[in-house]
Amino acid sequence: MSGRAAGRWFPYGPGSRAVLIGTGRFTSADLPDIPSVPGNLRGLWAALTHPVQGLLAPEHCRVVADPTDQSAVGAALAWAVREAEELLLVYYAGHGILDDTGLLHLGWCTPTSTRWASPPSRSSW
Repeated sequence: MSGRAAGRWFPYGPGSRAVLIGTGRFTSADLPDIPSVPGNLRGLWAALTHPVQGLLAPEHCRVVADPTDQSAVGAALAWAVREAEELLLVYYAGHGILDDTGLLHLGWCTPTSTRWASPPSRSSW
């Protein structure tokens, strides 16, 4: 169902899903607030769901703003994985924390300690 033009792949919108996660408020003194996160989430959601230029229907793009526990993030990701047949986009805005072994943790749960934030994310970036 995807399309190709000039050698580029274009995802099929109805089969695509997006989860936009952002944490801009933190309770740890080691992690300053990031006031731009809510605007980033709104702007990206608006672009992705724009009625003319966007790829996704609004109901296919979920925003998880300032989650207080991992269950909200997990539920949104599980929904997207179940439903996506084409593109699955996951966007994160917030702090990243390296643990003692160098694993990246996404600071999405407003941690009170920088030693625990989220499950580790392995990445080669």
